Amino acid sequence: YEWQWRDDAMNGQGTFFFANGNRFEGAFRRNQIHGQGTYYFYNGDRYVGPLLRGERDGPGIYYDAKGNSKQMEFRGGRRVT
Repeated sequence: YEWQWRDDAMNGQGTFFFANGNRFEGAFRRNQIHGQGTYYFYNGDRYVGPLLRGERDGPGIYYDAKGNSKQMEFRGGRRVT
């Protein structure tokens, strides 16, 4: 994890690197991904949108590695559109 550390936890803007090669750049609250950000997948795909308590929630855009995009809507981590 790189960036803001407050109250002995990840809080504010930062970058989190996952062991599988994925990474998230955006907002954190109380050690969880929480807020607007970009989730980069190891294969070159990325998701831009809000995440609440670590799960995609709300409208976002998914980009594949070739640059194609698709609007998506999530609720509680589950895709609804």
